[in-house]
Amino acid sequence: MAPADPGSFRDPASRIVHDGDRVLRLLDARGLEGCRRLAETEFFSKAVADGRLIATREVDDSRPDAAAILEHPRIPVITYPYEWTFSMLKDAALLQLDLLAEALAEGITIKDATPFNIQFVRGRPVFIDIGSFEAYRPGEPWLGYRQFTRQFLFPLMMRAWVGIPFQPWLRGNPEGPTASEMRQLLPWGRRLRLGGLSHVVLQARLEQRLSGEAVRNDLRQAGFSAELILAN
Repeated sequence: MAPADPGSFRDPASRIVHDGDRVLRLLDARGLEGCRRLAETEFFSKAVADGRLIATREVDDSRPDAAAILEHPRIPVITYPYEWTFSMLKDAALLQLDLLAEALAEGITIKDATPFNIQFVRGRPVFIDIGSFEAYRPGEPWLGYRQFTRQFLFPLMMRAWVGIPFQPWLRGNPEGPTASEMRQLLPWGRRLRLGGLSHVVLQARLEQRLSGEAVRNDLRQAGFSAELILAN
């Protein structure tokens, strides 16, 4: 069997390998526990059935470095966010948020928020990284929020609010613009709009004053909840 796909290096609990035409996901013990918890939810079955979440099945293959192996269908054509149109990135962002809302209703969250976890099949966005789902810990903010703003929201704002194509930016920096960079791009009037003020200006100030871990600790101590994630 081939080594793990280089694109899955960030999550050792859930690694992708290509075995001929097969796409396999290697799970360690933590990844297996999370995937079995996910498989018990209603939203998972529904999202797979309606094509929003990639189909998944556990296989009998064995490998010494995996607690279990899952198999996914192969995506016919792989595309990247910097190749997408505005409407494609918007559709992918809405899919991410819809799945997050449905997951939170059953005690699950999505730990990251990168468009690289989404592919388009027959023109529809499909979430392909089931390893991104994990149990929600009460009091935790959404850990994927900052990544979502940088890789989804800010590129969409660039095009819709400023008229700057996002594709060259994402091609040069797949992590997307920071809140501070986005603030510099926005005219004053746009900064004061609801989305600009809350997601750009305030986040830029937090970037300058606090680390991500400090922000998470403050929110946790303040009694942050899943309801607040959905409200934002």
